[in-house]
Amino acid sequence: MKSVFTFITRLALRFWVLTLLITLLVAALGIIGTTQMKLELIPSVEFPQTIVLAQVSGMTSDEVLNIVTLPLEERLRQIPRVVNVESTTTGLFGSVITVRNEFGINQVSLRNEIQAAVEGVWLPVRTIQRAEGEDTQAFATRLLNDMTADVMIYLASRDPNFLFQLTPEVWDSLSEDTTRTVVSYMASQTVSAAANQSELRRIVDQDIIPQLETLDAVARVNVSGGQVLPGEQAGLLAAAAEDTGGTSLLLELSPEVWAVVAAKIGSTDALDETAVTNLSATAVEIPTTAPALPASWQMDRFVNATDLLEMRGGTRTLANVWNDFRTNGRIVGSLGQTDDLTPEVDDCAVDGELFRGGTTRRHVAGSVRGAACGLHQQPGWFHARCVGGGVTRQQHH
Repeated sequence: MKSVFTFITRLALRFWVLTLLITLLVAALGIIGTTQMKLELIPSVEFPQTIVLAQVSGMTSDEVLNIVTLPLEERLRQIPRVVNVESTTTGLFGSVITVRNEFGINQVSLRNEIQAAVEGVWLPVRTIQRAEGEDTQAFATRLLNDMTADVMIYLASRDPNFLFQLTPEVWDSLSEDTTRTVVSYMASQTVSAAANQSELRRIVDQDIIPQLETLDAVARVNVSGGQVLPGEQAGLLAAAAEDTGGTSLLLELSPEVWAVVAAKIGSTDALDETAVTNLSATAVEIPTTAPALPASWQMDRFVNATDLLEMRGGTRTLANVWNDFRTNGRIVGSLGQTDDLTPEVDDCAVDGELFRGGTTRRHVAGSVRGAACGLHQQPGWFHARCVGGGVTRQQHH
């Protein structure tokens, strides 16, 4: 070994010019590499996994396990490039299935295979969709034009942000009578500032959050803070005492929506107290029970307004359902209750093979209602937590 180092040293001294050039070249390459190297504090890393979400309502965790989770697992394990399938089933949310594959596989093509597999599994869902051959936009416009005011008012009384989150296109598709009645209802309803809520928090809750939740990329908006400071309490109490009438809900509409509404009902008033006075003169009855849906909406076990309320989920609001329907002419959601299932499916729902090779199961009672499935891939760690218990299973392929 000593002779080797001696030879290299003598060679470097003998050809010292070449040695110097090589040293300078290596140093230059190091400087160039250092200055042009891309550095990221949190680099983008794509983990080879796909998450299948099946939101449910009206089922116990055992029913979700047998009717939703097991059929999905069986079909997903048949995909050749899938190496591991894990699922968490709970009565609070539904089923969360993690499908893992090896690194280096085209995630787009695999996602298409998973999507096709999910669509091939019968799930307890109900759908409002166009007949074959009917134009999507024409179908959505026709049904929205048939919608009655009592249904919309009932939905608004159960979901305070519903009307404010509807897009101008949805308002434009409603009939003139429905639009006039709904805005008359809004004009007659008021909201008062709470004595324990700051003005900033009121603006955030009533103006900003409804607009953010209409964005397609936003699933849910959570707000913290906004509490009244000790020094502000007296001023807010005095303001609440003076604000006996409150602010009309009509004044909370966006200018874009009001422009559509005013043109539809033939109003020339600006969005101010004059419009509130004129519209609130019309008496509007607020339904206390869920009104029946228009005949054109009654398909695939959609019967009354409660069925539309049940289309809400953890990642979509009721207004999102309506806005998407205006765009794609389709509403897909869970069945309202297990009584809606066919006898064949009820037979499958009885306690069957809950344990299969290599599975683990933990059960804590939980109860919600139906099933709707969604699919997305996640370029990072996925964490699911069971709140209130449920069934947790892990299946290796």
